[in-house]
Amino acid sequence: MVILPDHIHTLWQLPENDADFPTRWRLIKSTFFRALPQTERISTSRRKKGERGIW
Repeated sequence: MVILPDHIHTLWQLPENDADFPTRWRLIKSTFFRALPQTERISTSRRKKGERGIW
């Protein structure tokens, strides 16, 4: 996994008989951003949606 300022590059393989790509991707992203300190500037609209300013 390579994390860049505006996007992520990954190579991964889902377990056999598991096609739930969206859920796995959501869990990876949410775990990552919860581990970051909350120091970035967040716009009012993003704050209302509960979004961070890292993507």
